[in-house]
Amino acid sequence: MGIASVTSLQICLTRIRKEMDMLLYKISVLDELFNTECDAQRSNEKYLRIQIILLIIIVFIAYTSDFFAFNTGFAAWILCITTYICNFINIVTIIQFVNLVFLLKQKFLILNKFLASAEKPNEHETNGNLWELLLQTSVFRNVINFEYDPLRTDAFYQAITRRCYNDIQNHTNNSSQNYCLHKGTLRFRALRVIHDVLCDISTSVNSMYGLQIFLCMLSAFIETATNISYTATASNIDNLTREQFISTVACPMLWALVQFLPLFWITGSCNAASSEADRSGIILQKLLLLPELHPATVTEIQLFLQQVTNRKLRFTAWDLFTINYSILGSTVGAVTTLLVILVQLQN
Repeated sequence: MGIASVTSLQICLTRIRKEMDMLLYKISVLDELFNTECDAQRSNEKYLRIQIILLIIIVFIAYTSDFFAFNTGFAAWILCITTYICNFINIVTIIQFVNLVFLLKQKFLILNKFLASAEKPNEHETNGNLWELLLQTSVFRNVINFEYDPLRTDAFYQAITRRCYNDIQNHTNNSSQNYCLHKGTLRFRALRVIHDVLCDISTSVNSMYGLQIFLCMLSAFIETATNISYTATASNIDNLTREQFISTVACPMLWALVQFLPLFWITGSCNAASSEADRSGIILQKLLLLPELHPATVTEIQLFLQQVTNRKLRFTAWDLFTINYSILGSTVGAVTTLLVILVQLQN
């Protein structure tokens, strides 16, 4: 059984590795394009440190006491260690998934800032953003070129690796009438492609972690319901001593809360990322209300709005259900129903 588990884990990691490498590569490209590498790195490092510290504290408090509280032999310790390793893998999987969701939320937040800045085009500055400089090269000024050679990640990467960066700098100050006329169109086309790349990244995240997150959420729900059931059953016993109350009522209730927190963590991060992505549609609708927009720019904004409507950012658990705050309501409702049934059976 152990060999089969290790083998399946190795196969899963091998399958995910290439897709994960491409996903992280796309994120690094977007950081280069938005010129946010340093800010993103500082924010992510701080977030990662907090996660590691909390993980160590939770593992220490939750599991260390078991080795001092029980003295049931070597076999029981081996079983406990195996269980703790599985729980640790479960926690690490959730952390990886939540971190990727957090990265997507971060990128959509930056994208929405660029969209919002279009409401005041005279106040907009490039601030050294490479994709803004890329739009100023002659090869990207003609809108027709986008029909045959759209702004793709590999085109961005060419600029990032400086193979055509010198050409970009040489054309930065060149302001032709055609470019000024279609600057808004080109800018929204670039942002539309970036939005499409972000949606592709979310699809990859669902593909890599859909089954694992489904199993994690199912396990958390079962353990939460089980511990609350223990608490409800034991609370009806009369004349409980202090030690019995702690072991049969307080501890199961505490573990139910601990198992419920991952559900809240997963659903909260997914709901926040989806809400930030949905805000793009609101900003685009406001942009369409601006006066004196060029017809080509209006068309591009409408296409962008259609894309945002058709490609909504949603995270699913193995395509069985969408992960959002409604999952918490369903969980609370199911556990409450179970408690009512238990109380009726006891009476």
